[in-house]
Amino acid sequence: MFSAVWTLVATVAMDRLWLARLGSRQRYVALALWCFSPAVLLYGRMGRSYLMQTALVVVAVALTWRFLMQPGIKRMLLSACAITGLFYTHYAPALAIMFAFSAAMAIRAIRGRTRPGLWAVWASITAAAYLPWVLQFKDAFGRWIAASGFSSNYRLTGGAATEQALKIAYGLISFTIGENFPVWALAAVPAVLVVLSLSVPSIWRRHRELACILAGAALVGYLGVAHWVSYPFIPARLLWILPFFIMAIALGFGSVRRPAGLAVMVFLLIADAASVVSYHAREHFLNKAYAVPLPEIGHLVSARSSPADSLVLLDSYNTDSLVLLRYVSRDLPHLILTAKNEARARAMLRDPRVRHIWFVGNTHDISPGRITTRIRLMACEGSAKRQYDYLPYEAWERKAMQLMGIADPPSHFYQVTECFR
Repeated sequence: MFSAVWTLVATVAMDRLWLARLGSRQRYVALALWCFSPAVLLYGRMGRSYLMQTALVVVAVALTWRFLMQPGIKRMLLSACAITGLFYTHYAPALAIMFAFSAAMAIRAIRGRTRPGLWAVWASITAAAYLPWVLQFKDAFGRWIAASGFSSNYRLTGGAATEQALKIAYGLISFTIGENFPVWALAAVPAVLVVLSLSVPSIWRRHRELACILAGAALVGYLGVAHWVSYPFIPARLLWILPFFIMAIALGFGSVRRPAGLAVMVFLLIADAASVVSYHAREHFLNKAYAVPLPEIGHLVSARSSPADSLVLLDSYNTDSLVLLRYVSRDLPHLILTAKNEARARAMLRDPRVRHIWFVGNTHDISPGRITTRIRLMACEGSAKRQYDYLPYEAWERKAMQLMGIADPPSHFYQVTECFR
């Protein structure tokens, strides 16, 4: 509910602080795209800070832009308060926006267009206000430095450049038509890119400095986020860019001839509506982890098992093991498999009392040294087994995986293996 409230706040802030200044046509196009956005629906219903970040970014950019254009103590304090609130929500968008506006101020100072005194005070106030949380930030920064080793486990491509291309493409698709769409809706993405390209000259003429600041913030944010997470989580961490992405699309429609622009707009809204329908039907998810039927799996395991001779093993690296355990009978012996307890898992499997084994995991093994695969093979070695597959990949998804270098892509996302000794 808290996340949904911030979605509404972001909507009002976006309209009052930004869209009200556009022409009526661009304003209503932007509102339609925002309100029907599958990305807003997906992340606005998660119990995370994504829409809170987005709402605060919309406010912080507006207040800081006004401070940049007309420096003054009141505008400085309002901007510093907004940036500080954003820092306490999430440091990634806060750092990106602070860096971009500071760079713009430095360029203005070099050109002799302004005095940097108030900006030094602005930065000092923001830093002082965030000081109580600086140790937490230091810890987060250390984890960010070490993140590449972890996120590399999720790579789908063979190289760093192709992985970055995948991240950018995934984010663009999510912002345009969401992450759970029928394959025909992909045609809307190149249409939107054409509209965006047509908007560049107009934006450059009328909003050059603001566009450069937002582009700089987006670049800094992307570099930070892309180092921290793998491709499925890029849109969530960069959702604060979405309002400005939508505004750029809306400005682009002003540069397109009315019949063509109307046709693209209608098609895009139809694609968005199809994604919204797919979301509620739990179909076509690119990140299928969002739609795993954990209650169904928990009921299956509990109904077919006995505490006297059963053992449930769960992959800790690429599944929601703790959530699944909430749906499994508490009486059943279980182990969440990690690198530290592999020996314990082997000892439990050698127990002669264990006659019925469940192994629950993702078909994409990202565990160190493929621990989950080794334990699963040991659990079912020489045993009769039954396999339950969940969330099949569509044909175009398997073809895409082959193009990215996966020779034998899995047919399903999630797998439960039942072994009998």
